[in-house]
Amino acid sequence: MNPHKMVPTQLVVKVASHCNIACKYCYMYFRGDESYKSTSRRISRETVAVLGLRINEYIEEYGLEHVIVTFHGGEPLLVGKRYFKEMLDELLSICSADRLGFTVQTNGTLLDNEWIELLARYKVNVGISLDGPRLINDRWRVDHKGKGTYAEATRGLVLAQSAADLRFRGVITVIDPSISGREYYEFMTSELCVERMNILLPDADHDTMSTYVKSSLNEFSSFLMELFDEWWKDYPRTNIRFFEDIINKIVGADASSDLVGSAECRSIIIDSDGDIEAHDVSRINKSGAHFEFNVHRDSISRVFDDPTFKKLNQTERVPQKCSECPVYNICRSGFVPPPLLEGKWL
Repeated sequence: MNPHKMVPTQLVVKVASHCNIACKYCYMYFRGDESYKSTSRRISRETVAVLGLRINEYIEEYGLEHVIVTFHGGEPLLVGKRYFKEMLDELLSICSADRLGFTVQTNGTLLDNEWIELLARYKVNVGISLDGPRLINDRWRVDHKGKGTYAEATRGLVLAQSAADLRFRGVITVIDPSISGREYYEFMTSELCVERMNILLPDADHDTMSTYVKSSLNEFSSFLMELFDEWWKDYPRTNIRFFEDIINKIVGADASSDLVGSAECRSIIIDSDGDIEAHDVSRINKSGAHFEFNVHRDSISRVFDDPTFKKLNQTERVPQKCSECPVYNICRSGFVPPPLLEGKWL
């Protein structure tokens, strides 16, 4: 049983362990962990079927009304349209459709009209990863030859935006403060016509910050403050979940994710081999990932016994200096997985 008050209802399923692009900041491939090299490149049919049974078991065990399955990777669309449809059909043949929802997070480069039709037909929510203007996006989000991916990603974005039946849920950006928050916001809303977005800080901890992140903390804070000001002038025309979560915490409500203000894990990771993981971003502090539980032999709830999950849910996990901060009850130390496990706090 989960000793914590919140039972995660998002299952992030890594259906592909490889990717067709090579983002320089990716925690899966370029932050030290190389477990992807020994992981199945594509989730097997057997694993999908077992996962469906485990999801049903998990729903019944905790009396959950709804579970979200997020197809992730790598790049999830690399499994191909036919196989993607087979995965959806298999899960829906096992799990009740009214208790199961689907999302996919894609880099957008493989989207075409056939993908759009398939995702719309199965009511799959779609998110696209894109880092803003071409200069910024192509600095970080490149293919395996080092070529920028902006043109392919924005082509996919336009397709998603123009599909009336598609459940398009917006864009996720990893922040690069070499442009201002105002420039970023104006580009995303005016040039790309994005109405829903979320922002992420690059993954790093105290020991790896100078290696992986070249901008200073002050530059990030300036970017965020300027972006907030621009967004607030425009609200509610545009949604930025990161800021909305902070406001929710200020007024005493709950955050929708563990990026800020959350004391507990909001999702469970299922790898392409069926391994069950508390949080995949924690891999940046491991030289090689080892997972104790797997859906082929364990229930999904066994992750609550995982040492990583337990650490992530410790309310006393932060240094005293952090806990004494006047806004600690809002921030709750921010996004916990990178600094918590074997690294040091920023």
